Amino acid sequence: MSIEVQNISKNYGEQKALDSISFSVRKGEIVGFLGPNGAGKSTLMKILTTYLTADSGVAIVNGYDVTSTQKEVQKSVGYLPEHNPLYLDLYVREYLAFNADVYKVAKSIPFSVVRKESSSLESLESLLLGQANLLSHDFQDSYAKELQKSYAYLVQKYQLQEKVIGSVEFFKHRPDNFPTIRLAQLANLYFHRKNLFSLVMNSTSISELYQIFNLGVSKYWETHYNFDKESSKKMKKLSKSFIDLLVINTIIPLRFAYARSQNKEITQESIDLATLIPAEQNVIIEKFKIFGLQVNNVYESQALLELKKNYCDHKKCLDCTIGHFILKK
Repeated sequence: MSIEVQNISKNYGEQKALDSISFSVRKGEIVGFLGPNGAGKSTLMKILTTYLTADSGVAIVNGYDVTSTQKEVQKSVGYLPEHNPLYLDLYVREYLAFNADVYKVAKSIPFSVVRKESSSLESLESLLLGQANLLSHDFQDSYAKELQKSYAYLVQKYQLQEKVIGSVEFFKHRPDNFPTIRLAQLANLYFHRKNLFSLVMNSTSISELYQIFNLGVSKYWETHYNFDKESSKKMKKLSKSFIDLLVINTIIPLRFAYARSQNKEITQESIDLATLIPAEQNVIIEKFKIFGLQVNNVYESQALLELKKNYCDHKKCLDCTIGHFILKK
């Protein structure tokens, strides 16, 4: 990767974040930005990765101008900001499509099989990990070998189809987000919450939903992130922020769709639930905040994400009240 920065400046109103910054990074060099909070490190990174536009100056990344050739820049770099945007920047459909493309495990296992095996945590883990093609190696670990035997038996018992995934990615995820850990958490959830759908549909508060998903992993996974590699013991429970993502992107849409299928009206109930969850922290919301918009909860931040998709992305500023407000400033 190569970077050329010439006289980059950026202001937020009267606040100067970057003042004529210039430097270059040659291919193969490793460089870090050091400085206190507010020094402009994040602002510069966002400009270099096309999340923000500089007020003046030129930045070239891998031979591409960050202003005129944004798509080429985006294809050639990887960027993990302080607030991970992997899910928070996704709309509901995109979130579901992402998970379906990455794992597709759920579709490969009839839910009736999951229900029948829900009394055995080992069976659930072997089903999920096996269908995700995570049990096909020559392991030394005795627990991995037990799961392999269990999976082979279940494949024959239920005539499961061929695995649906070539190989899952680990290097793009933090350890707590490894596929092994997320699938182990899912197995534990089905094991302890056999009536999960009813619990979710009938919950009446956000605290009830937090309690439903207040689960970790089996004993083995408390000391492992992958097979054959022991690590320090950690409960690996679903975090509150992760449960919030489940509520935003899965539970609220699912409850709404289910209610409609039952000819029930729960629009206001869904809105009330969304107002209890803190707003997402991502670059899109931060851009709206620059213009003085207050975003207090998920209901408001989701509305802004949808507004960007339907208005900002199509340059329909004159058809938007917020667009009018910004243009008048």
